[in-house]
Amino acid sequence: MLGFTAVCIAGPSMEPALRSGDWWIVRTFGPIRPGAIVLLRHPRRPDLLVVKRATREEPGGWWVEGDNAAS
Repeated sequence: MLGFTAVCIAGPSMEPALRSGDWWIVRTFGPIRPGAIVLLRHPRRPDLLVVKRATREEPGGWWVEGDNAAS
């Protein structure tokens, strides 16, 4: 699919919205908005993709967090 990719969720950080083993279709274009679930590269491990929620825009990027406070 042009402009979209599929990823398999691994880990509990986005529960209950996304559970480990869920497949998620990601739109690879368009603006990021507060509250959006985003796919990004881990800042210290660029080989690792992570799924988080965009919480606020800051100079130079976005602050992101997992939904699951217990993880």
